[in-house]
Amino acid sequence: MPTAATSREFGYALKSFTREAKFLNGFDHPNIVRVLRYFEENGTAYYAMPEIGGRDLTHFVGHGSSPMSDADLMDILAPLVDALEYLHRRNLFHFDLKPSNILRRPDGQIVVIDFGASKRLRPGAVGAHTLFPHTPGYAGPEFGDPDTFGTPDARSDIYGLAATLLALASGQAPQVHHPREADIARLREPWQTLVREGTRRMPGARKSTRLNS
Repeated sequence: MPTAATSREFGYALKSFTREAKFLNGFDHPNIVRVLRYFEENGTAYYAMPEIGGRDLTHFVGHGSSPMSDADLMDILAPLVDALEYLHRRNLFHFDLKPSNILRRPDGQIVVIDFGASKRLRPGAVGAHTLFPHTPGYAGPEFGDPDTFGTPDARSDIYGLAATLLALASGQAPQVHHPREADIARLREPWQTLVREGTRRMPGARKSTRLNS
């Protein structure tokens, strides 16, 4: 017999699942996972997605991992930036970009997945106590202290992308609170500059991760 607590947990999970399906339904971008069909039935929800295949990028990060090559980093950067810009033009934000949420298909195509933390934000629509799920190390300080750093927005995705570049270029996950300058300084260029500029603590100081910016 379900308890009140498990019912609440199921309700929260269903709401998150439904929100993700609605976000993805109608997206048409080669580097964003697609939803082909979404429906609710039998007290729960379902969505159908095309089979993507491939592997996420976590095998480049962690103990014994070899950093991603410059050529591979170049290959993933442009499609990731294009995917984020596609979202941002629609007032959509991923808010949880990290190696485990990026797939590389067998043909080399990059696909951003897992939009469970995503939000659509409009001016004035975010309250002072709005909660933003995030992953420590890949999230800027605004997630933990919006009073000081402001509400998460497109610049938060820039931070997530820059922290992801740090992880892939170094082979090590970023520090939980903020990347250490010593870790950034060990990176090759252009990754050193892109990571340093993209992970500035103040969102307004962050710069695009496009190579030509």
